[in-house]
Amino acid sequence: MQEVKSGYSIDPIVADKIIEFIYKSTAMNTIVCDADGTIVAAKVRSRIGSVHTAAQRMLREGRPDAKVTAAEAEASGGVIKAGVNLPIRYKGKTIGSFGIAGDPERTEPIALIAAGMVALELDGQEVARKLLAHATHLDESISQVLGMVERANAGQAKVAQLMGEILEHIGNSMLDIDETHKVVDAIRSIASKTHMLAINAAIEAAHALQHGQTFAVVAREVRDLSKESAQSTQTISKAQSHLQLSMNTVVANSRVLAGCSQDQTQVTAAIGEMVVGLKSVSADLIDMARSARDAGDQCR
Repeated sequence: MQEVKSGYSIDPIVADKIIEFIYKSTAMNTIVCDADGTIVAAKVRSRIGSVHTAAQRMLREGRPDAKVTAAEAEASGGVIKAGVNLPIRYKGKTIGSFGIAGDPERTEPIALIAAGMVALELDGQEVARKLLAHATHLDESISQVLGMVERANAGQAKVAQLMGEILEHIGNSMLDIDETHKVVDAIRSIASKTHMLAINAAIEAAHALQHGQTFAVVAREVRDLSKESAQSTQTISKAQSHLQLSMNTVVANSRVLAGCSQDQTQVTAAIGEMVVGLKSVSADLIDMARSARDAGDQCR
């Protein structure tokens, strides 16, 4: 029965790494084939790219192995060589084969170990890729959070600046109110003096009898004007008192808001520092993931 191909493939870097390890440990020549039986890695580099017929037949037919015993090799008069090819299985699928020269009775255990090592290396690479992907995604998310914190800091700095300007304008307005108080006091003083002048004018008009009638009319008008001025100053004074009370309330609330804004700025800054720390950790994770992913490059 033909083996269904998987979506996985042999990484030549991983294959080279295993072949080099086996050769250093045993001095035996080995090959690794892909799912089609094409040699993708070999101690004898000239064999790479050629098709290994026995491995190809084994993979296509779904056989558990392809062996040539020492006796079979001797009987062929040197046409074929002793050796064993075993399937490399990964996640339940056959993705290639591992072959080693020599009597299968001696070399098959080595082939079994080597085929398992290839699968383990592929597992490690997949874990490293996933770790790198997750670490990269985490780093991107942290970068977005850091950007939002920086924008929040900028916004809070703007709010603090505006609050400072508001308090400054309110302070200037309070000074204007003080100056208005002085003007009202001056008007009140003038009204008082006008009132006294009107009284004196009325007395003089009474002394002048009929000759002072016109003067008396003027005196009454002046007295009425002084009363209106006095009433106006009272109205203005009340309005000023209400305005000053409102301004004091605004100042108090603005200072509370400014204090809250400052506290929020400190909290946001602390969050920013923590996010920067997380950014450093995510960078370390990315470096570790890349190191794990590129570990096979030593055999390149």
